[in-house]
Amino acid sequence: MKNLMAMITVAVLFLTGLGTGAGAEGLLCGPTLGKSQVLQIQVKEQAISMEETGSRNSQNVVIFLSGLERDRSQFTKVEQQMRRTWNDFISIRIDLLGQGQTARTMGPQTSIQPEDQETILESVLARPELQGKHIILVGHSYGGGIAAKFAADHPNVVSDLILIAPFVDNLEIHQPLVGPSMDWMRYWAKFMQMGSVYDSAVQGTSEMGSVLTWPTYKLMQGIDANLMDVLAMTRGIRHLDMNAAVANLQNIRVHMLISSLDELIPTPAHKALWELVPEPSRGTFQFMPSTHNSVTYHPAMVSEQILRILRGLVI
Repeated sequence: MKNLMAMITVAVLFLTGLGTGAGAEGLLCGPTLGKSQVLQIQVKEQAISMEETGSRNSQNVVIFLSGLERDRSQFTKVEQQMRRTWNDFISIRIDLLGQGQTARTMGPQTSIQPEDQETILESVLARPELQGKHIILVGHSYGGGIAAKFAADHPNVVSDLILIAPFVDNLEIHQPLVGPSMDWMRYWAKFMQMGSVYDSAVQGTSEMGSVLTWPTYKLMQGIDANLMDVLAMTRGIRHLDMNAAVANLQNIRVHMLISSLDELIPTPAHKALWELVPEPSRGTFQFMPSTHNSVTYHPAMVSEQILRILRGLVI
């Protein structure tokens, strides 16, 4: 009996040890296959939280960037579905500024610029253990905008880019009914050298709508985010210039997964964005029968589409 108890004790201690561990600054701790580790890196004195899964011996790195109100857990089920078919990759799911655990450690922000998010990705990918690997960026909505800008600014770092219902510039001009009027007002404001006034008015209206709908939106979708952080991210994303980013995606394969029932970004807006991608860089442009939040509500479908793309690249 004593020997049995000793063996059980050793087994419990061993299994507990596998599930624990903390990452030093900028260090990939080499999580075992199928095990996840929550790590932190320091970027400009800010603790950035992320989660890594997979074998450090893999040559493929898939980085997931979540939507505006979400955190890194948005892609958890997508990754799990992917691993049922393909396990040869390191996944990195990051809480960007204003998201998840990173937001909780930094406090509410007033404005978060795309360049601030790029700095985080630069720090993550600059680690020696990731050099020479096949980097695949996967971004949804807001995360798609950040992914596209980073890939455009770092053409020799990212190999493949998968955008899922990505952010588009001047969303207001793409909306049914009011879109043409808003487009006319935008051009008129620029002609009168009042572009900043137009942008401020649109941003203010958007923020007011967010404040009014936030309680219901958070209750219905279970959003675990700070409204001030969400507003800070929306203020910054208007300076992204998504059109210029995708037009400069050189020496990289670009893939776009579009939600045919997208209630936020109309299909024509995504089609127009795709047309800006340089012809040599175009990969897959695929519609999915889902709403904007396909990653959250249809992870199996999203993972299947991602795997179809990756089969032609690394699998």
